[in-house]
Amino acid sequence: MKLERTAIKFAQTPGVAYQVWTSIRLASVLSISLVLAACGDSPSVEGNATPSNITAALDVDYSGEPPLTDEVTTFKTEFWNNLAGSDKCGQCHTSGGAASGFAFVDLDNINTAFARAIATNNSGDLIVDRSSPNLSRVVVKVAGGHQCWVSNPQICADIIEGYIDNWVNGTGSGSTAGRKIQLTAPIVVDPGDSRNFPGTAIDNGVDSFANTVHPILTQHCDSCHSEAAAVPQPPFFANADADSSYEAAKSKIDLDVPANSRFVSRLKELHNCWTSNCVSDATEIQNAIAQFAGAITLDVLNPDFVNSKAITFSNAILASGGSRYEDDQIALWEFKTGTGSVAYDTSGVEPAMNLDLTNTSWILGYGIDINAGGRASATTASSKKLTDHIQLTGSYSIEAWVIPGNVTQENARIVSFSGTPDDRNFALSQTMYNYEFMNRSTTTDSGGDPSLMTDANDEDLQSSLQHVVVTFDPVQGRRIYVNSVFTDDSDAPTSQGGNLTDWSDTYSFVLGNEFTGDMGANEWIGKVRMVAIHNSALNQSQISQNYELGVGQKYFMLFSVEHIINSGVNAYVYFEVEQYDNTGYLFNQPKFISLDDQYSPTTSIPVKGMRIGVNGRETVSGQVYGNLDTSINSTDYTADGQLLSSLGTVIAVEKGPEADEFFLTFELLGTEDNVRVEAEPISPIAPPDIEAAASIGTKTFDEINHTMSVVTGIATTNTAVETLYNTYKQQFPTVENISAFLPSHQMAIAQLAMTYCDQLVTQDIALNNSASQYFTGFQFGVTAASAFDSASQDQILEPLLERLANLDAGTQTNNLSTTPDYAEIKSALGGAGIDTQTLDTGTQLLNYTSLVATMQNNCTACDTTARTKEIVTAMCAATLGSSLAIIQ
Repeated sequence: MKLERTAIKFAQTPGVAYQVWTSIRLASVLSISLVLAACGDSPSVEGNATPSNITAALDVDYSGEPPLTDEVTTFKTEFWNNLAGSDKCGQCHTSGGAASGFAFVDLDNINTAFARAIATNNSGDLIVDRSSPNLSRVVVKVAGGHQCWVSNPQICADIIEGYIDNWVNGTGSGSTAGRKIQLTAPIVVDPGDSRNFPGTAIDNGVDSFANTVHPILTQHCDSCHSEAAAVPQPPFFANADADSSYEAAKSKIDLDVPANSRFVSRLKELHNCWTSNCVSDATEIQNAIAQFAGAITLDVLNPDFVNSKAITFSNAILASGGSRYEDDQIALWEFKTGTGSVAYDTSGVEPAMNLDLTNTSWILGYGIDINAGGRASATTASSKKLTDHIQLTGSYSIEAWVIPGNVTQENARIVSFSGTPDDRNFALSQTMYNYEFMNRSTTTDSGGDPSLMTDANDEDLQSSLQHVVVTFDPVQGRRIYVNSVFTDDSDAPTSQGGNLTDWSDTYSFVLGNEFTGDMGANEWIGKVRMVAIHNSALNQSQISQNYELGVGQKYFMLFSVEHIINSGVNAYVYFEVEQYDNTGYLFNQPKFISLDDQYSPTTSIPVKGMRIGVNGRETVSGQVYGNLDTSINSTDYTADGQLLSSLGTVIAVEKGPEADEFFLTFELLGTEDNVRVEAEPISPIAPPDIEAAASIGTKTFDEINHTMSVVTGIATTNTAVETLYNTYKQQFPTVENISAFLPSHQMAIAQLAMTYCDQLVTQDIALNNSASQYFTGFQFGVTAASAFDSASQDQILEPLLERLANLDAGTQTNNLSTTPDYAEIKSALGGAGIDTQTLDTGTQLLNYTSLVATMQNNCTACDTTARTKEIVTAMCAATLGSSLAIIQ
């Protein structure tokens, strides 16, 4: 695209200009291909097809005069090139075509095409409305089903609207201005009385959901829409559990007009009827819904409320202003469809990489929910687009809005362009609290390793909506950004650079797993709101621009308050409202505004205690504006209104976006008030008595490791110790609460004690009875059958006990007030002739004498010094792994 603009500026002379422009353009494309082919030895680069966003004009037989102005040039680059093909608009909307009167993609004269595109049709509608692209006749017509080239007309409309956006806003400039939202007065209606869903599935007794609708769903729909089905298909409104079924079924039920319920319409569409008469089946479930709805008492608006007028999503203004940075965007999934098994690539760059959905569900406000075993995958043929475009530039970015399902997933592929679980061009993954970026280049292996991962201590990844961008270019290498902030994670200077010549064009693009789709190994669970691929490394400014625009379907809701303040100037409180997910709406940053451009408050208008109401009643939760206390005044009011609060809040979905009706209430607005007296809070009951906390605790894993090192003199960095410690680290105590001590902790401690003692005994044998020997005087050269008597047992026991109890070697005392009695411990562990010592708890403590006897009796070859070493090691580990090393 940028090549075209440059070439045309050099070719403005009529007559020969077009030939010059074409020659420069072809030469530029060819030069880029040759340069890239020379960068490496990979034949795949040399053989890649030229990207469609560069060759679009060459695919159309155009030999007319060149664009006469820069604006016509941009029109051709961003709009005409993409629609002039015979598979889109070029077959009819050109000179001699079936719709030649509206030749906005005239193949003979680009300047004529431009003039037709900005003109009106017979009804006075603009073919292209450059101030409101979504209202363009070409967009509206296609959205209505006219000659869309995919199965969903709205996708074609979105793509064409994107072409117009790029043309009008000038993608080459990277403009951040976008289009200004035009606020228009909504239809003014009073909040109506409403039926609202009861709290649970069993409310209303005999006429409850559990007794009316639920039995029909579980009887006829559980083979698919149940979590227990062989092949579960969300939503799970046929679960045996009535409450979970109820939550999934609400959005399919119209309490006010049961005949409009989705359950009814789907049966009329012949969807899985359970008898031969679908109309009869639809009537059966409609009657059940009517019985359920008829027993629900209407919520009537409280007459004391000082309330605004009401508004619904159908009467709100779509917030489509602002511009994403999309200059080098080559693939885009916004998940706007909301139904079906395909998520469409609406970048407008051919071929479209449409994603087939497996075990995923749609979420409100644009997005998909990838469940266990789910994924969204493109074909190998369409995925080749990524290789073609990215290898041309050698740089790229992956941009995504995601909500990870949890922070325990490891090696989970959020985005992957792969052939096998071990071979990929790139991947964006989750490993617990970390984002991980793998990129195949000349400095990494075929799987993109070594990977780049965010710092574990920063916990950048959270189970919440996040904007994550990873970038690669040959100079800076890989970088990671989360919510517009560079995480300070990038390739080391020694590993930066590299090129992408080894990329394979036979891999497939996938969300939620690797291409092979192995269950469990690399699957990722979470929500995806948007994904875009760019064939450039986005910079901080561009990332911030896209982050600040947010994601999802957003509206401006204008709540009329003119009848309250009587200003005569079309006064409103308006919110930016987003369908956050299937369970909530996000209301954000309310403003007061007048649609009269000349308005300015002449007197201060107090605003206090604003609350949001839904379907005839104030919502129970989410009322963050209840503490609002401000005033509308000439100082703070501007032409764009006055901000009342910078806060946002989430309001629960009740009937769904098609049916929920919203309004506002105020404790005080202008001179109208509704004084509220908050109920006295209920005095809390006395807290129950709790068990006294233990006066002793356990050491944590690092403290235990340090203790064993100090007692034995073996360093924690000893290879055998360090290896085992790292292996069992997660099985050691992590808190000092003794009640949290588990059997797995003791097993890990025993393993560590055995390793320390093995290293200690090995070291002692090497010292060969020297003065520095740890077990002073013990004869390791004597066989196990005769090496152990009371004296030799003391030679093993005493050095360990003295160090564990921190005793003075001479006095065998220390300055600790709670240290166990040395003589008692020694007697318990090594008293001659005592096999066991019964403790207060009744448990039996195996002592040295019985330990030695057991190991001697079970030994078939005790007449060896090797067995002596084993027994000493066991005696040492029994002491080192005891409560003396654990309790503190």
